[in-house]
Amino acid sequence: LIFVDNLANSPQALSITGVGGTPQIAFSPSTLVFANQSVGTTSPATAITISNTGSATLNIASMALGGTNATDFSMTTTCGTSVAAGASCSVSVTLSPHAFAIRSAALTITENAPGSTQAVNISGKGTIWAVPTVWRPSNGTWYVSQGANAAPLTTPWGLSGDIPVPGDYDGDGKTDFAIFRPTTGAWWIISSRTGLGSTQTWGVPGDVPVPGDYDGDGKTDLAIFRPTDRTWWIVSSRTGIGSFQTWGAAGDTPVPADYDGDGKTDIAIFRPSDRTWWIVSSRTGIGSFQTWGVPGDQPVPADYDGDGKADIAIFRPSDRTWWIVSSKTGSNSTLQLGATADLAVRCVSK
Repeated sequence: LIFVDNLANSPQALSITGVGGTPQIAFSPSTLVFANQSVGTTSPATAITISNTGSATLNIASMALGGTNATDFSMTTTCGTSVAAGASCSVSVTLSPHAFAIRSAALTITENAPGSTQAVNISGKGTIWAVPTVWRPSNGTWYVSQGANAAPLTTPWGLSGDIPVPGDYDGDGKTDFAIFRPTTGAWWIISSRTGLGSTQTWGVPGDVPVPGDYDGDGKTDLAIFRPTDRTWWIVSSRTGIGSFQTWGAAGDTPVPADYDGDGKTDIAIFRPSDRTWWIVSSRTGIGSFQTWGVPGDQPVPADYDGDGKADIAIFRPSDRTWWIVSSKTGSNSTLQLGATADLAVRCVSK
């Protein structure tokens, strides 16, 4: 700073120094993972704290949710257009999953801190609570449990000789009524989204239908188990490409379901001779086993307790009782539904 005056030593100089301030942004948590949430419901809000740990004002130009499943998440914020040095604000996020699958997004903020744009990855899983259901071959009718003291909901779809194969074929988060016709290898499906029927062929006489979401895209894949060579043939709904895997032995009953909760169907079999369930985890590729049931039981694994993992369960035609082992608690529960000649159906959702 230079001073010019009438003194003999004019001009005088004053040295000035200082350090320029810089904003710094920090997030807590740096990654947000929601607990499993039932499809069609909304989670409690979870807060992400945004702190300015720098020495200058943080100016926020934009803040938005983006990514693969951004519409499954919502946010509110206390942040304005700026955050003073040493101050903080928050963003509250909720999850409302639209499908039974892993949901992911990112909270992206554009500001004046070093790096300019920052993001917090957000994820959670949409789950479906299964409801005990039977299909009656004598009249082609589905009977969906509405609770212990209520009459079941009925829907006609199928003919005697068909095999019930419900699943979320259209990816709307709701189970579609569907049947597999062994004589032709045709799958007849009613879309829960449109109410319209469609058909597709996959399989030959003697094959056992084993639909499931093997590729984890939120849609049920057509799949069959061929007892003659113990091979599983699966058509990915994502790519349309078929694949195969061998698992099981003569006399086994296929029981595919998402036992490990990773959003993908695990290949599994129930062995009536020793009442053992043999399961291959889609997450690890490692097999495990558990014993449950007696000869004559129909295995009906599904997520009955809503924790995102399939529960081991059986339907006992002799007394019309469903026996379910909760994967959440390990406790057993029972429910009566159906008649002796009915076929128990896996995973028709609420």
